[in-house]
Amino acid sequence: MNILPSRNVSAAMVLATAMLAVLAGLIPGRADAATTEYPGGNATTFATSAGGWTSEAEYAGVCLQGLTCPEMSGSYVNTGGAGGSGDGYISANSGGTTLAALLSTSTLHWRSPAFTYNGVGGKQPESLKFSVGVNPGVTSLLNLGVNVDISARAVAVSGGGDQVLVDAVSPGTTAGWKTINGEIGPGALEVGKQYRIELTLSIGGLAAVLPAGSVGFDDVSLRATTTSGNGGDGGNGGNGGNGGNGKGTVLPPPKNVPAGKAFYYKGRLYVRARCPRRFKPVCKINAVLLTRLHRGRAMTRPIRTRVRSGKFRRVALVVKPRFRKRVSQLAKVKHKSVVLRLRIKSKRGKHKGTVYNSLRVLERRR
Repeated sequence: MNILPSRNVSAAMVLATAMLAVLAGLIPGRADAATTEYPGGNATTFATSAGGWTSEAEYAGVCLQGLTCPEMSGSYVNTGGAGGSGDGYISANSGGTTLAALLSTSTLHWRSPAFTYNGVGGKQPESLKFSVGVNPGVTSLLNLGVNVDISARAVAVSGGGDQVLVDAVSPGTTAGWKTINGEIGPGALEVGKQYRIELTLSIGGLAAVLPAGSVGFDDVSLRATTTSGNGGDGGNGGNGGNGGNGKGTVLPPPKNVPAGKAFYYKGRLYVRARCPRRFKPVCKINAVLLTRLHRGRAMTRPIRTRVRSGKFRRVALVVKPRFRKRVSQLAKVKHKSVVLRLRIKSKRGKHKGTVYNSLRVLERRR
């Protein structure tokens, strides 16, 4: 075995180190991801306070609070959140009714404090994801056939369109914390503009006397992520699911149309037709959109459909030509402006009823 003199060994080590440094410069290393979370702090975790969130109730239809429709309220609970006994959360609460709850919708909005959206370091991210922890306590309401939906959106405070983060979904009947996720286009929000996150619980539909219920919300997080060093411009390719009626290309309606909304697309209004649980096994539904509740004119051609008990489906109503300009204008206002009339009877003919739902007209835009 040949042994190099110590001077030669040192020279060889220096040469090897230099070569490794050169190779390291030529071979790109794995880039680290950078993430910014909104709104952040207690406004995300609710660990020790509500973090500046505020609640507001809204009622529509034939509503006498506590009598014919549930009275809604919001509260902060300082224990029992997703993180355990020492973690807090915010709750959307629905009171009971003493009379049958018909032709009404009760809604509670939880709104975060406004925040300036800066993407990641002032640049558009590569991905933009939303998540919220949910703990449902509405099993009794759902079993009665009530429409119970939760949804989330980013509300543009400083102008521009809102962005749907989670389309209206049922919170489910299983108690315990679970996470609901939503992913939107990386350019869906504008860097430098102010937003606030809005969580909504909506309760309505044909039902009997209603018990109380609640839904807890925790760990509300909008996460902008990009890879270090790539510029993170992310383009401007939002997914267009904003329902904000802003400028841009009109996109098709969502597959699951939320309660309380009608999406206008290519001369049709897409709405949600639901079969109450007491109509078994299948509902025969005749649906039409009216200009208003009392003596309203039919804006669409009626459509007939069948829906299984306790389920719902998306239906497309063709807007009459003379109302299309009006519908386009209604898509620019932020309030419920049309009425969906559902004439329902069971397949076996034992039950009949008519349900009216006030809807807001929307267009999904890129």
